[in-house]
Amino acid sequence: MKQVFGNLMLALPPLASFVVWRTGAWAFDYFGCQDLGKSIEPCIAYGHNIQGVLGISLFWAPLLLLVSLPVCGWLLFERLLRRLHTNGS
Repeated sequence: MKQVFGNLMLALPPLASFVVWRTGAWAFDYFGCQDLGKSIEPCIAYGHNIQGVLGISLFWAPLLLLVSLPVCGWLLFERLLRRLHTNGS
């Protein structure tokens, strides 16, 4: 059970950043926000400006995904190799 929990914790950062990124992309389209190139124009959703949340989800989340996916994949691979090595010896 401890190994399963550890593997799930290693898979969580890429999964969370992907979900945040795709949710931001959905919100951008759903609320009819406009991108004029240099910056996102203020976007109002239910009376609140969600420009900051969109900036985080559409810029930082894909960058986090690009970093976390190889790192977490490598750590999961190392964990699998370590487990196979201890079971084989």
